[in-house]
Amino acid sequence: MKYLYLVLLAMSPTAIGASPQVVESQSLSFGTLIAGANAGAATVYANGGRGCSGGTVCLDKAVGNPASFSVSGDPYTTYIITLPDQITLTDSANRTITVDSFSDDLNGSITLGGSGTASVNVGATLHIEAGQTTGNYSGNFSILVEHQ
Repeated sequence: MKYLYLVLLAMSPTAIGASPQVVESQSLSFGTLIAGANAGAATVYANGGRGCSGGTVCLDKAVGNPASFSVSGDPYTTYIITLPDQITLTDSANRTITVDSFSDDLNGSITLGGSGTASVNVGATLHIEAGQTTGNYSGNFSILVEHQ
């Protein structure tokens, strides 16, 4: 068995218009996975939870979690959330894994409450090749928060 350990993504939030502040409060993590003889995938859902398919096995050691961001600005303001289409993670030997199907738990927009704050969670799917080399893969992605 080959283990892929704690695939983590660090986030780079970007805010445009009406001066929203976006702060990452939790990084996206796919947890500990086993790459099998067949290609597979691991999905971390924006509303929590994780699933594996194909030749990929999810282990309970580190279960993964969605990224979480706190957005603050003018009360009752609505912002559009834009996520990347695809990114590539690398390990220390420059081996790669693809991440795509980014989604958020607010369906693409966030409305701040009376306190001028709200949070959004982001999940994605990690695609693992058959016999993917063991390692710690990491990368970055940006979310864009724009005034509607």
